[in-house]
Amino acid sequence: MKIDVSAGMSGINFSPQSTAEEVIQNVRCILATRKGSVPFDRTFGVSWGMLDKPLPVAKAMMIAAVVEAVQEYEPRAEVRGVRFDADADAAMEGRLNPIVTIEIREDEVSAGLVMSKSSAGTNAEAEAVTTADVSVITQKAEQAIADAKAATAALTNLEPRLHEIEATDYSAIYDEE
Repeated sequence: MKIDVSAGMSGINFSPQSTAEEVIQNVRCILATRKGSVPFDRTFGVSWGMLDKPLPVAKAMMIAAVVEAVQEYEPRAEVRGVRFDADADAAMEGRLNPIVTIEIREDEVSAGLVMSKSSAGTNAEAEAVTTADVSVITQKAEQAIADAKAATAALTNLEPRLHEIEATDYSAIYDEE
């Protein structure tokens, strides 16, 4: 069974009744924590390295950061997908709200929410996000960043020419009429 999880700390239960409840709560905590903000564990949470990046780059970087953080800090959860909330207000404010689809790993007892790897293997929709997938996403994000830097450099090279055009006196053209 796939479970959708999004960031948020509401309703923390300090004694979860099932492994599934505990894993879901842990993933929510990971998603809600900015990397570098936890004393004594500065690597916990999700990186905000995508801040101020173009939306496609930011999404790719966010997916990679989420998968990496969940793999590292909640090994009982297997990330099956990451999509983004289509909230118009969030989009207008430049917020990305990831919704992470997870499965509880094999041999985890969780009140009927257990998904064994053998049954996951028969489900055509369930494709595991592997380290290779994260690597490809990271490479694409790095390429998009390099492309954005190249475009910025090209614009920087055009800036002096734009100042020349702005400073040009066009009054002689208009006086002829």
